[in-house]
Amino acid sequence: MKQLIYLFALFTFSIPKILGQNQDTNLAELEAKIPQEKVFIHYNSSILFPGEYLYYKLYTLNKENKNLSDISKIAYVELIDSSGKSVIKHKLNLDGGLGQGDFFIPTSLKSGNYKIVGYTKWMRNGGSKNYFSGNITIINPYRNDQEAILSTVDSTLTTKKVSEYLQVVDNMDDFKIELAEGTTYGKRDMVSFSIQNSRISKITGNFSISVRKKDSLDLPKRVTATNFLDSYLVSNRNTNRDSTFLPDLRGDLYSGKIIVKSNSQEIAQQEKIAISIPGDDFALQLSQADSKGNFYFILNEGDYGDDMFLQVTGENRKEYDIEVNQESYFDFANMKFEGFVINEDLRNLIVKRSIYNQIENSYYSAKPDTLRIKQHSVPFYGLKNVETYKLDDYTRFKTVQETFIEIITNARIRKGENGEAVFEVYPLLNAQNLISPALLLVDGVYIQDTERLLNYDALKIDEVELVRDKYFYGSKIFTGIIAIQTKDNDFLEGFTGDFITKESMIIPQLEKFYFKPDYSQNKPNSNRIPDFRLQLLWEPNFDYSEVTNGEVLFYTSDVPGEYEISIEGFTANGAPVSLIKSFKVK
Repeated sequence: MKQLIYLFALFTFSIPKILGQNQDTNLAELEAKIPQEKVFIHYNSSILFPGEYLYYKLYTLNKENKNLSDISKIAYVELIDSSGKSVIKHKLNLDGGLGQGDFFIPTSLKSGNYKIVGYTKWMRNGGSKNYFSGNITIINPYRNDQEAILSTVDSTLTTKKVSEYLQVVDNMDDFKIELAEGTTYGKRDMVSFSIQNSRISKITGNFSISVRKKDSLDLPKRVTATNFLDSYLVSNRNTNRDSTFLPDLRGDLYSGKIIVKSNSQEIAQQEKIAISIPGDDFALQLSQADSKGNFYFILNEGDYGDDMFLQVTGENRKEYDIEVNQESYFDFANMKFEGFVINEDLRNLIVKRSIYNQIENSYYSAKPDTLRIKQHSVPFYGLKNVETYKLDDYTRFKTVQETFIEIITNARIRKGENGEAVFEVYPLLNAQNLISPALLLVDGVYIQDTERLLNYDALKIDEVELVRDKYFYGSKIFTGIIAIQTKDNDFLEGFTGDFITKESMIIPQLEKFYFKPDYSQNKPNSNRIPDFRLQLLWEPNFDYSEVTNGEVLFYTSDVPGEYEISIEGFTANGAPVSLIKSFKVK
């Protein structure tokens, strides 16, 4: 059992100062010290069909110096439909202002005009429209409701209308894309290109690359790295807002309030709260409310699961309730959408593209994307003094009490002053010096209701880990740690109620390595696998300094037509780069 436990006090000494009585003044002081941010998103296509992916790379920039921002550690990306409703919502961990992800377009989405938006929590203070937005059109031929994109006018007028939204980007003066073998290639040919700069030989910065077939459809306009700063204006402060949005400076910031159950207006001062996130790498944090009952905690990159459990700790815990501040997002109700439309002449194109997508998805197992492997961290207590009991290696007992007596011999269960079960660990140095209960965890969650565990079927327990060292948290001392893992993770079913609340979580997107075929090796059966890729390359984290001989390589597919290389990003000194180069496949 590989678990990760984080037990640390958060910076509650500084956050209450920000949210003091004179909130407006404190926010002004904070904003004077912390620059605002802007977000740019490079995405692979403005027109998508069900079964396709919208790939994106997010850049967060410091508004003052125009470089990548190191302020926010979390960003949000959403897909908004024409009614202003968020249909897909992503959270990203930012590394040096950068994040990446992808949306799979399901058949449940209607044909219509959409927006991809991106922002940080800190940007919420900059105005009601302080976010990046880009145009997306989804064509879903599997549904009957096509009114949102169907044209009722003749094709000439429609083409003229749609062409108003064409993207026009010229290669920049200092940068250009050079194709090594001309501009025409065959099917499954290798394509090599390089980025040239007339003034410098070594290009440094952060870039993303998309190579995709150009549509016969006129594309909705896309914002580029060179012009996105003109797409929205940022005021320093949004004076009409009702609340303050603190930046995610150290990680994903959560907050809430502990209230007295008998009187919701009464303040629960200085009460302690435990935040547990179950999972393979479970996380645990202990925090303390301030004098107004407010509590705060920060999730680090690995501290996520489907749900988190929050519970007041201590003897008087049943006197309190917990209110978690829900994450607040922009209101997109008044967002304006482009009037992109199609006509009957595009039927064959739509049918062909849908067939390509179905074939590609049926062979996905042969060419999958892969997740970047997450390294498991060593628990805070290390691995040297951990005792692990795999219970199936022993004679099993039905009750937890018998299991601890007969198997877990370095721990014990005794009756407390009020008749409750108390779990303790025998210290390594003095087996009789049991001064306080152990820190008890079941399936990654801190357990205070020991009777619930005592009555649990011990045959459902997989393993027990013991840490036989004292652990200090503030004034509280644990004689050790007892971490119990059940076989089916079912101990937490119904684990809510008095002083305990359960909250769903949005798990940040994991980085991926995107599939790239290699036809140079003549691998067995490679010719028997159809290749109808429209997206030939998506490289969200392109580092030019790591490219062999300065060349980028990829292979064409079996789909003829005109393709486009699109490179977006920012140099090391913050200069925007937006390049486009076309080539043909016959």
